[in-house]
Amino acid sequence: MNSKIPQTDAICGWANEQLKRSSNRLFEVEELLGDASTRSYFRLRTESESWIVMVLADRKGAYVSEEQGAHLSDELPYAAMTRFLRTHNWPVPQMHAFDEERGWLLLEDFGDRALQDIVEEADDAAIDECYRQAVELIFQLQSSVHDALTDEVPAAHLRNDQATLLWEFRHYIEYGLGTAIGNTIEAQHEDFLLRRFAELSEEIANAGYVLAHRDYHSRNIMVRPTGALGIIDFQDAFLASATYDLASLLLDSYVDLGWDRIDSLVAHFHALVVDEGLFSGSLEPFRRLFDIQGIQRNLKAAGRFVYIDKVKGSARYLDAIPHTLENVRINLGRHDDLRDIGEVLAQYEPMLRGGEDR
Repeated sequence: MNSKIPQTDAICGWANEQLKRSSNRLFEVEELLGDASTRSYFRLRTESESWIVMVLADRKGAYVSEEQGAHLSDELPYAAMTRFLRTHNWPVPQMHAFDEERGWLLLEDFGDRALQDIVEEADDAAIDECYRQAVELIFQLQSSVHDALTDEVPAAHLRNDQATLLWEFRHYIEYGLGTAIGNTIEAQHEDFLLRRFAELSEEIANAGYVLAHRDYHSRNIMVRPTGALGIIDFQDAFLASATYDLASLLLDSYVDLGWDRIDSLVAHFHALVVDEGLFSGSLEPFRRLFDIQGIQRNLKAAGRFVYIDKVKGSARYLDAIPHTLENVRINLGRHDDLRDIGEVLAQYEPMLRGGEDR
């Protein structure tokens, strides 16, 4: 047991009580690298079993959507979404216990091998199989799980609408182009970008809404020992376009899947949603929606990474910015009517300059 971790004894005693274990049986405690939130995580391990404890440092804030500032429900959104998703057979961890007063959650442990590790370590066949599963889980979320949404589910009240999409574009202008590299954007260029980003936001919003995980990428998708996938960090799920999670997965800031694999998986997903009647168009308009949603989400992510550095004091995401903006550059270059956006952004952002479009 690591006595240097605050509250170790109290957490272990509480976990023993919740699991109905003998109080004299000790855990090994490992502090895990958390996300960009105020949550912290610990793994409790015995010789044969392990669990995760999530600690909510900001218990009041855990009931609010961090980015949209909306009070979601009187029940902890994580708990509500866990129950809903598990009821509808989406693979999220079981919640064994929740101490609301202390902000402690005792969770099933999906292990420490993420999809990012598969991309970095496994062969092409293993990568293809994991990503096929991941794409089909998005399809399940949009079809059978979405159909079960009720007003009691926090995600039903959060919509990635036109105003939100445009706010996220503005976030990139403020932090990605402003704070990050100290640029003062010319008024005519800022006006141009805001006008064009408003048009893209409207195009995405007009495509309709389905249930989306919101942060569906290689660090939040765990590969369990059985080979099945498990999904974490889902508490901020909301309603978004049919390509939101797909763009998050395939245009990931943390891994480079290669465009041949991306193209194949987009086509596979399109076939699934067309067969189910969730999308009525051909691959071409679906691909455009994927591209512009990817542009929007990647720019939002790049701005957010800088915000986390400048405002929250963590530089851990800055290394992901070049690949994130490379995705933007390529997708802008795929569409003649979007090249003007790329030309203006490239005047301020070196990572959006140069190179041949694929």
